[in-house]
Formats: sequence, C-alpha cells, structure tokens
Amino acid sequence: FNKRFGKTPYLALAAKHGNACGFGTDWDNPEIALEKALFGNPTAIWGGEFICNFPINENLAKLLYENNNRKKSLGSGWWMLDVIAAPSISSEAISVLARRKDRKLLVNKALAAPELADSAWSIRPIRGGFLRQPPANYVLNLEEAEFNDSNFTEQNIGSLILAWAVSWSSNLGGNEVSLVKDLQLIGSGGGPATTIAAQNAVSRAREQGHPTESSVFAADAFFPFTDAPEILIQAGCDRGLVPKGGKHEQEVRQYFQNHSISVCYVPEQFRGFCRH
Repeated sequence: FNKRFGKTPYLALAAKHGNACGFGTDWDNPEIALEKALFGNPTAIWGGEFICNFPINENLAKLLYENNNRKKSLGSGWWMLDVIAAPSISSEAISVLARRKDRKLLVNKALAAPELADSAWSIRPIRGGFLRQPPANYVLNLEEAEFNDSNFTEQNIGSLILAWAVSWSSNLGGNEVSLVKDLQLIGSGGGPATTIAAQNAVSRAREQGHPTESSVFAADAFFPFTDAPEILIQAGCDRGLVPKGGKHEQEVRQYFQNHSISVCYVPEQFRGFCRH
C-alpha cells in the first residue's frame, strides 16, 4: 500500500495455522477492517489468530471477544481467538480480552510501520541439514506489472494487493488462488492443480455466503491453461492478477481478453510456487 498509495490503511488479518482465512482493510475505520477480517470465514477463525496494524482499545476488544451476528449465524458469539497481536493494547482492552484463559496478547510497535528484513537468505532446518533460499520478502510493485487495460479503480488496486498478499504467503496446497471483494478476503484455496485451487477459493467464498460476482482474484502461479480462468470467470470475477509465464500464456491472455476480464500480469520471477 505504501509503494502504491504512499500511505497505509487500517489492516486486519484473521488467520488459522498460519494461513489467512480473513483479511480486511478500510481507509477510515479500524472497526470495519476488523469485522471484514473476522467475517471473512467466521467458522475457520474460531480458535485462531488475529493481527492488525492499529491500536486495540476497549471497544475493539469487545468486538474481538464476542459478536451477536456470529451468534445468530453460528450459534455462538465467542470468537475464541488464541492469539491477538497489535502495535498496542490498552489496559481496558486487556481486561476484556484476558477473560479467555490462556489467550496470548502480543504487543509489537513495529506492526504500525513494519520493515522488511534485510537478510539475503532464509534458512530453515530439515532432517539431516538445512535449506537456504532467498527470503520471500517481495512486495508487490505494480509499477513493474503489466495491465491489459486501464479498467482499475483505486479500490480494485487495493483488492488486488490484498488478494496477492494472501496467495503469496499462504500454504494451502500449492498454486494458491485468493478472491477479494470490496477490500475483504472472501475465499482462498490451494491445489495442487490450479483448477483445484481456483475451485477451492470459489467454494470457500460461497460456503460463507459471500457473493463472488465482481470479485478480484490473485494467483501465485501462472495459469498453464484456460481451465482455471474459466472457473473464476464463471464465478463472476471481473479483474485479477497472475504472474506471467507458461507455454500457453498468449492463449490464456486472449481468453481473458475475449471475456473482457481486466488482468494485471506480474513478472514471472515473482511467482509463488510455494513448497515445490
């Protein structure tokens, strides 16, 4: 957001097992961002993690503790969040959130203005040794991307950023695809096939009652054929982002063009292919 707009909106992320199941943003109101995140997938977030880039006060803490709309739809108003992280948490908010036993409240001032680690390598242990690879710290730079038309509003661009961030960082089976509508993550899924990833993303959105018409998609891998794009187009996506690449790239591009889908193409070296 800083790279594109020179400023950052209120960002709220709801995650489970390290994968985003809710992600929301709003330029004016942190409460809206919070509710978008929690209601992206209110079933999955139960017992999960919440992280944001804004202070949590007593009113926001009450929203993180329980919600009447959740009770009406799922029979329980409790979010049961195990981890909550923010730049700061007021003493009043701590009193509310600490009612849940063993909940972990983490304060990190850097969440308000995060910086990328400058390490040249990412190292993680494996059986018998370790893996060394460049860190996954690429920040989406739309100045170096290619748009097939100019039919993108600022809100569309914001949705693209959210969808890309989720696809790029998730481990849902490979070839991740994410759907965002009105600056809210509504569905995300992995493969191993791109068709399975696309179908999973659409299915998760519909399971939670989210309309997929006029949504934005992002994929962390290129589409080798037109089958995955067909799934997304039939679901109502009208804009998207995908890395360049693939033997049939021109055929895929023409397919999007024929269906009047606005697409942003990211340089091929920034595709995800997590855990290949």
